[in-house]
Amino acid sequence: MKVAAASSVVRKNRANTYQPLTGLSASSSSFISSSPRDLSRQERVERASDLAADPESKEVEESDDDDETPPTRFQIVMLFVIVANTLEIGAQQQWKVERYPRLNDVYTGVDIVFVGFYVAEVVVNLINQRLNFFSQGWNVFDMVLTLIAIYNMVAQACEDLQKIDASGLRLLRFVRIFRLVRLMTVVPDLQMVIQGLVQAMRSLFWVLLLLFLLIYVFAVFLTMEVAEDQDDFGKTDYFSDMSNSMLTLVNFALLTEYGDIVRPIMNNQPVLLPVLFVFTLIASFGMMNVMIGIIVDNMSESRKALEDAKKIIDLKTASRRWRKNIHGRGLSAQDVARSDDPKAVEEERNKVIDEILQSLIDEDNSINFPLGLTTEDVISLLDFDNSGGLTHEEFMTGLSRLLLGDPFQLTCLSLTVIGKMRREIAQFDKKVESSMLETRRQAQLVQSQVLDNQTKMRNAQKDILAQLQEIRIVLDSAKLSKET
Repeated sequence: MKVAAASSVVRKNRANTYQPLTGLSASSSSFISSSPRDLSRQERVERASDLAADPESKEVEESDDDDETPPTRFQIVMLFVIVANTLEIGAQQQWKVERYPRLNDVYTGVDIVFVGFYVAEVVVNLINQRLNFFSQGWNVFDMVLTLIAIYNMVAQACEDLQKIDASGLRLLRFVRIFRLVRLMTVVPDLQMVIQGLVQAMRSLFWVLLLLFLLIYVFAVFLTMEVAEDQDDFGKTDYFSDMSNSMLTLVNFALLTEYGDIVRPIMNNQPVLLPVLFVFTLIASFGMMNVMIGIIVDNMSESRKALEDAKKIIDLKTASRRWRKNIHGRGLSAQDVARSDDPKAVEEERNKVIDEILQSLIDEDNSINFPLGLTTEDVISLLDFDNSGGLTHEEFMTGLSRLLLGDPFQLTCLSLTVIGKMRREIAQFDKKVESSMLETRRQAQLVQSQVLDNQTKMRNAQKDILAQLQEIRIVLDSAKLSKET
């Protein structure tokens, strides 16, 4: 980077002081959880650090600015087409051709229109993206479903293909409904729900495994104890063998068929009631609540991920404003150093920075600053080196800390700032103590000099008095001699 020597020294010193707390660079990634659940959030934080990677360079990469682009009109039209096609598939099952033969031509014509839209979408994406088309999973997914739809239409037109495998054709028709998955790309809440369920699958697997083992153990016990007394339950085989016992316990965990099982056991084998109550407490009120808790926890993680993505967009917006208003107007640190009147350019730069911060404070949909915060407060909050101004690095790194820092990171930052203040206070106390010692030494030196001066003055007074006495004696002698 091409920066002035003085600013590079200041920036280097500042990096040495604050870098362990940024949480936004590769060297500080240890502050961010690297577990599989938080991996996506870590990647978003690393992308945010790229915004502050080059503090005052005009050649800032613009590649990430277009990551979060709103859907185009064509994409919105295709989403409506997908929803309409899904409704049409349901209509085909509600009003089947076997019962309403006149609808066969209508369904065929509508399918041709939908397939035409899908083929047009694939062709448009191929033309626009070319070889990059196959690098995106959604494109491959759409192309496969489009080929299935084309094959389905050809199979409906050819009677020979219909005779080959009718169940396979029905399955291919059903596969078309999976296009609804595309809706999660434009509906954040739906995306949050799906991501939460997917993330919960790993933990739920072990809970379900434990529930299966619990059901298996209790099924063995109840089959041994109740299998011979099936007449108490009427014609239903609740505990005749392991399969029926496990199915009964599954329903028991879901609190279905509870009365049909408990009352016969209470009348004939009341000793087994505590066993069933223990199973109900563990399976229904224990395991089920654990599964609900896991799903809720993962939903919260997914919502946090969506909020982090929104914050990344806010950071990109702030970075674009900085580049447009600071770099675009020639007010970067290099421009200030190269200008003929650095003081005037610096004043203009600070004025523009105040405008940028004020715009971020005033916007409701942007960074949610506290009510009543001023631009001076924000500068004090982001000014790491206490220089009175902001650089692009301070601006972006400070905002990234505020928006993306988790409680642990913010606590570390607060404790480190407090530790630095204690260290500075201790250094200030040492300086005060040393200055007081120096002042005391100087005072003692002055006091000794005053005492020496007082001693010299007393001696001088004595000499003067002695001389006056001698003069008086001489005068008296002269007076006596004159009188005689």
